[in-house]
Amino acid sequence: MIHKLKNNYKKLLVIFHDYVMSVVAQIFAFLIRYEFSLDFMDQIPLVTIVVISSVIHLITFLTLGLYKGLWRYSSTIDLLKIIQASSAGIGFSTIGIFVINRLENFPRSVLLINWFLLICLLGGGRFFYRLWKESKQNQKQNTSEFKKILIIGAGHAGEQLSREIQKNPRLKYKIAGFIDDDPNKTNKTLLGISILGQTHEISEIAKRKNIKTAFIAIPSADSAQIRRIVNFCVEANMKFKTLPKISDYFEKASFSQLRR
Repeated sequence: MIHKLKNNYKKLLVIFHDYVMSVVAQIFAFLIRYEFSLDFMDQIPLVTIVVISSVIHLITFLTLGLYKGLWRYSSTIDLLKIIQASSAGIGFSTIGIFVINRLENFPRSVLLINWFLLICLLGGGRFFYRLWKESKQNQKQNTSEFKKILIIGAGHAGEQLSREIQKNPRLKYKIAGFIDDDPNKTNKTLLGISILGQTHEISEIAKRKNIKTAFIAIPSADSAQIRRIVNFCVEANMKFKTLPKISDYFEKASFSQLRR
């Protein structure tokens, strides 16, 4: 019961956020169009238009399922939903405004400005919330009880594995860095984590960073490549686990797929 109330409370906060952002986007759309002059208010019923349009926006957002996603895991898919919902909301609110005053003295450029601002404000709120949550989780990981690991493979599988570890502090792993044999990736970052070097440098990196465990996230590698990497891990006296080959799984790479 308490959990349900908490979820409803969070959903209401999200709806309130989107309503406020809708109001802000519309007001600034008019202000930008009229170069921050208020002279247009003598000709356009701004308050009526903003209130009605914002309500229409919310109804559209609810109908299109914009509040089924979790802000904490917002992604490009959620951004596409925001673009779709904003486009539909602007379209339906335009019909509503037409019913009110037949779009009399209503500049069409306001619609485009409003659409752009609405996407930025709705998406921006979700993006910064996700950054805040991930920052809190990273702070939790800066404890002595978390085991430092290397992820070998800075490709798609390594990126997915890293996301899961970062989002799940109960695993008690702290990613010290990536290893990848692509020299163009060395000294760059993936998800804010440094790509420290190539596989032949594993021993030196493990010693320098005091890392005892490695996760091999290269499901496309053949047996010879895996054996070569394993030998480097053995030389470095590191424990290691690997992801299965691509042919062995059909969904995204995850922590549960790691095996000894």
